[in-house]
Amino acid sequence: MFASRLSWSAALLTAACLAVAMPAEAQTAVTVLGLTSLEGDDEFARNLSGALRNAASQVSGWSVSDRDVALAQMELTHDCASSDVACMTQIAATLSANRIIYGTIQRAPIGTRYEFQVTLFLFDAETGEIAGRSTLNVPSSDIDIDALREPARDMVRALSPSSAPGVIRVSSGPDLEVRIDGIVVGRTDGEGRFVSEELSAGVYAIQVAEQDPEEVTVAGGEVSITVAAPAASSGGSGGGSVLPWVGIGLLGVAAISAGVWIYAMTRLDALSGDPGYTQYRQEVGRTMSGMSTTNVCDSRYFRGGSEAVGAAAFGESACGEGSTMEVLQYVFLGLAVASAGAGAGLLAVGMGESSGESSVADLRLRLTPSAGREHAYVGVALDF
Repeated sequence: MFASRLSWSAALLTAACLAVAMPAEAQTAVTVLGLTSLEGDDEFARNLSGALRNAASQVSGWSVSDRDVALAQMELTHDCASSDVACMTQIAATLSANRIIYGTIQRAPIGTRYEFQVTLFLFDAETGEIAGRSTLNVPSSDIDIDALREPARDMVRALSPSSAPGVIRVSSGPDLEVRIDGIVVGRTDGEGRFVSEELSAGVYAIQVAEQDPEEVTVAGGEVSITVAAPAASSGGSGGGSVLPWVGIGLLGVAAISAGVWIYAMTRLDALSGDPGYTQYRQEVGRTMSGMSTTNVCDSRYFRGGSEAVGAAAFGESACGEGSTMEVLQYVFLGLAVASAGAGAGLLAVGMGESSGESSVADLRLRLTPSAGREHAYVGVALDF
């Protein structure tokens, strides 16, 4: 009986020694801090934080703390900001964590509605660096924790150690050029979407059209980013400002107005030299006895003051046309100058938007009118 008990004791001791001799698989202590909502969407932040803890607990090699501690609470405790590496190092030491997942939530307007833009960071307390970053847009209708489980898995997968390839999903305006690390990889479709080919883990700079590049971290799974579409895309077909076309149209109006102005001047010159008008003036001179006037087109000369009926009739016609032409020349001269100035300005602004180099100061419009008995023209020159 004693020998049997001794045998069992020896067996148990041997098993215990073997258990000590076989090292357990190393686990990385991970803490998911409660997310901070910039617009006060606390319910969404609380539910997503819980979904993230659950998703992180499924990662092989991670031992995730179930403590419900918020980032804002830890920043207040240590009187520091999460943007400071020393602050995150202190928080990690307090929580006995090797890795900390934390982040922010803000609203991303889309037309008349909005989505929640979630940005997560993975802090490595051993290196004192941000080891990963993930951004994902979640519909504002997905507030329940069950609806947030899949987005949480996607974001944690992007932060967890993985050699599996990942993809980047871009949402922006339609038909815009997309670059990854400065290399053109395609264009967004008609709905403004683009999905990259499978990419190896790493940090990539994503640029849409002429917008500023945005860095994203790929570590398996899918990373989604939203880039605001430019007001006038230089990368899409049919884009560009309408200002140059408006400017060209106004310059056309200026040219037509200048033509009418020249015609009025030419017609006035022709009337003043017409033999019939000369005869009429002579007839008026004979009837001016006792009258003081400098205007031969005074209406009283058409009421029988002239003895030559034919001359009077021509004079009435010539004076009427001359009065009309005199008004037209001033009206269309002003219209020509105003249209030319406005058109040149709009054209200069439009050119500046397209190239980023031209300006109003670089653009000059020169009008050179000339009129005589046998010729009349206006020269238009645009210097830029």
